Amino acid sequence: MAEPPAIIDSFRSALKNRDIQGFRSLIAPDGLVLVRSYNRHDQGRGADVLFSIATLPANFQVPVANDFPFDLQYLFGWTIRSKSLVSLSASFSSDALAERSVPAVRHFARQIVDRANQANLSFVPTVVRLADDWVILSEASSKQGLLSGALAVFQKNGPEYRLKMVVDLR
Repeated sequence: MAEPPAIIDSFRSALKNRDIQGFRSLIAPDGLVLVRSYNRHDQGRGADVLFSIATLPANFQVPVANDFPFDLQYLFGWTIRSKSLVSLSASFSSDALAERSVPAVRHFARQIVDRANQANLSFVPTVVRLADDWVILSEASSKQGLLSGALAVFQKNGPEYRLKMVVDLR
């Protein structure tokens, strides 16, 4: 399997070293989409959210009204601490990411997490390459049909990848 693109190392390094300027340089020119999808809405766990930001606060935490912030250092804690990453490839479509809806992103996330689970990589930081210029860093799992963890979605923009979306699965 090919080495992960350089952006994955840059992403890890920026989070680990709290390099906010370096991290901000990784974000796609049109901003970063943040998605939070809860497994069970009937237990008062919060509402799904999807919004865009142009820049990231210096503490790597994006506030969410009446809910936990998107805390990138928390969401990707295993990635920050891991010594190596696993690489996989997949051939399904990334069209769901263009829809910009929580159900579409959740469906896409399920495909990524299921692919990692097939390789026994539950919660193991895994880089999944899609054929159509997308790379996903998964730190997630699916147990009993419930998704949990996080995904960072990178899209090729010219010769390099940029961080396009962060998905928080709860």
